Amino acid sequence: MIIINFKNYVHGEKALKLAMKIEKYLPNATLSASAVDIGYLKFHTKLTVFAQHIDNVDNNKRATGFLTSEAIITHGAKGSLINHSEHQIKIEDIAKLISKTKENKLKLIVCAPTIDFEIEK
Repeated sequence: MIIINFKNYVHGEKALKLAMKIEKYLPNATLSASAVDIGYLKFHTKLTVFAQHIDNVDNNKRATGFLTSEAIITHGAKGSLINHSEHQIKIEDIAKLISKTKENKLKLIVCAPTIDFEIEK
């Protein structure tokens, strides 16, 4: 699997132009895009799109300003990165997100600082 993380370097039209080049040369690649671009890129390309992060919050409770798994699914994302080196989260949140995303069939790529990284159950 090839995942190309746009980080926060490109958005909007620039992100779409880059995505279209990627689609031409790497049609099976997965994009990891800013939440603001997920729906836009999904609408204009056939590429799989992941979010760069989701928060461990319940969509039915107070969650203003947080990014829910339900929101990214609504906009066409098939998964998300979590625990990226630039957005690390608590181990408890990683475990809860893994459980929650299994329920809604969202794929996760869990970033870890070492291969010895473990989640206790």
